[in-house]
Amino acid sequence: MNKTPASTDSASSKSARLLPAPTHPSLPVKSLRWYADSTAFPFPSTAHVDPLNGIIGQQRALDALTMGAEIASPGYNIFVSGLSGTGRLTTIKSILERITPNGQIPHDYAYVNNFHDPDQPTLLKFPKGKAAPFQRAMHDAISFLQGRIPKMFEEETFRTGRTKIIEEFQQREQQLLRAFEEELRPDGFTLGQVKAGNGAVQPEILPVINGKAYPIAALDQLVKENAITAEQARAIGENYTRRHRDLYQLARNGMKLSQEFQQELGDFEAASAKLLIEATLDDLAMRFPFEAVIAYLEEVGNDILNNLDLFKQPQPEAAAQGTDDEAQPPASDDGALRTYQVNVVLDNAGTTGAPVIIETTPTYLNLFGTIERVPTQQGFWVSDFLMIKAGAILRADGGYLIINAADALSEPGVWKALKRVLLHRKLEIQPFESFVQSSTQGVAMKPQAIDLNVKVIMIGDPRLYQALFSMEEDFRKIFKISAEFDYEIARTDTVLIEYARFIRKLSDEEHLLHFDPDGVAAVVEYAVEKAGDMRKISLRFSDIADLLREASFWAERDTAEIVGRYHVEKAIRQMVERQSMWKEKIMERMIDGSLLIDTEGRMVGQINGLAVYSVGQISFGKPSRITATVAVGGHGIINIEREARMSGSLHNKGMLIIAGFLRHRFAQQRPLSMTAHIVFEQSYGGVDGDSASSTKSTPCFRP
Repeated sequence: MNKTPASTDSASSKSARLLPAPTHPSLPVKSLRWYADSTAFPFPSTAHVDPLNGIIGQQRALDALTMGAEIASPGYNIFVSGLSGTGRLTTIKSILERITPNGQIPHDYAYVNNFHDPDQPTLLKFPKGKAAPFQRAMHDAISFLQGRIPKMFEEETFRTGRTKIIEEFQQREQQLLRAFEEELRPDGFTLGQVKAGNGAVQPEILPVINGKAYPIAALDQLVKENAITAEQARAIGENYTRRHRDLYQLARNGMKLSQEFQQELGDFEAASAKLLIEATLDDLAMRFPFEAVIAYLEEVGNDILNNLDLFKQPQPEAAAQGTDDEAQPPASDDGALRTYQVNVVLDNAGTTGAPVIIETTPTYLNLFGTIERVPTQQGFWVSDFLMIKAGAILRADGGYLIINAADALSEPGVWKALKRVLLHRKLEIQPFESFVQSSTQGVAMKPQAIDLNVKVIMIGDPRLYQALFSMEEDFRKIFKISAEFDYEIARTDTVLIEYARFIRKLSDEEHLLHFDPDGVAAVVEYAVEKAGDMRKISLRFSDIADLLREASFWAERDTAEIVGRYHVEKAIRQMVERQSMWKEKIMERMIDGSLLIDTEGRMVGQINGLAVYSVGQISFGKPSRITATVAVGGHGIINIEREARMSGSLHNKGMLIIAGFLRHRFAQQRPLSMTAHIVFEQSYGGVDGDSASSTKSTPCFRP
């Protein structure tokens, strides 16, 4: 009866026996680093190689960028992802420089007053370089009319016609008054004038008594003086009341006559000025023969004719005439003639090919423009068409707009407005505050929308791209092209030579010293080290460029004429030195015994691990003691960092995998009767990574 359990124990013991560790060839220290052969660079210095034209590698990203930039269909905007310093912006510029000369010729845009609805300014679209000349020509035309119309009204022909109209009106007015007086005479009344309480003189019916006219209020006094009887006074009062109604009718007839006079005089003035106004504006229409402009000029002419009083006052000095394209555009003023000015919101006169706009501060205002406002004395905010300001997205019309994705998404309102513009391909310029307007901010203006043809290129992090693609439904509709930039490339002889050409290019652009072959070799060794793989070389050229600048600095400090290996290695040492404070602090604590590390002998349940810290561009290791205590129990491995919530998810996952391995390896026939506590000693900042998990499991085993 005892044989079966014994047999089971024997089988369990065999299954729990550890396999011998595999043997590996020794790894010399020198094999941990790749060293470049300077003979791979067959030139005296980088001054003897051609500068790099373009970038190194990134063919996948180049193909995606080229395709996205050349497809004109809606939605083919580009999201460029990759680590910073991999040449994303440089590559974009290079590709667009090749494409834009043959791109769409951009237009000019201007806003003008809408005479029917000033809250909806009218958009005028011009060929490139025509908006500013139209603005100046319009200013000159209005200035000309300001000076010429008053002079025209002073001419003898106009004055004669105007005098004739006035005399005819006066005659008709006198006839009206005489006819009324004739009606009053049989009743003993006459038409006179009295002064009202406000000092104004107004017509009045006056009774005539004994050949003299008296105001109606004097009747009582005349009765007292026995000039008339009370019965006569009462009869006069009754006739006065009856005739006073006729006086009201006379006033109405007089007002109607005055209106007819004003209309006739206005028609005469308009007819006199119409020929001058039409000739002036027709000249503009001939110089700018665009449908919307011609329609606008017609509206301007009608409005001027309806508001000739604005032009009647003589100007102290006539504005300079002419349409010199080099003249400066007029500054807007607050006068009544402001309504005839032109607000050029986009002038592409100096643009050649499709525009490429890089907006480094993608706020709502900088991207989409705004409508400025000014306060009134009553506390209201007012705007007009001259306060409309364009943003970068309009300046990029017909071309490309480059923005940083993280910066744009962090700005309030930008992403929502950008989606709207790219989905509908229309820009409605509105102030950012428009969605929080209160009643004191006045009526919101709604300028005519602009049809846009712009391609947006956003530069961002790969994780940001994935988050937008997964969580933002409209993102995949408007950013259909993804261009991914790699951070490394296979180390080949061709790539090494291209590195030398990159060094030449930067030296020329920033006036750095040239590098000899040993200096170039030191640079590419650093680039391979940055890649973390001897078979690869880094494509993060911003870091390489910093090294080149600093190496050139140290060479100049040494009065050297060329940069060698010594200067490159010195630049690297100095770079490390600048960021080594915490490394030195840790070393000091190890030396003075604050950090406990055993480096001799052996101890059961204890091992030294290496925690990797990164500070800036450098990484260094910090030895840490890892201890394990094991007792009989059934809890398995207890990760103290996890219990204290000081470990990351990767580390926790690794520890759980190890716990599963132990149960699979040693608990197939019977429970694993063990409770092990494992901890990084003197660790206060947390731990993460699966390599730390495997290291922490080592103290649980005896060799």
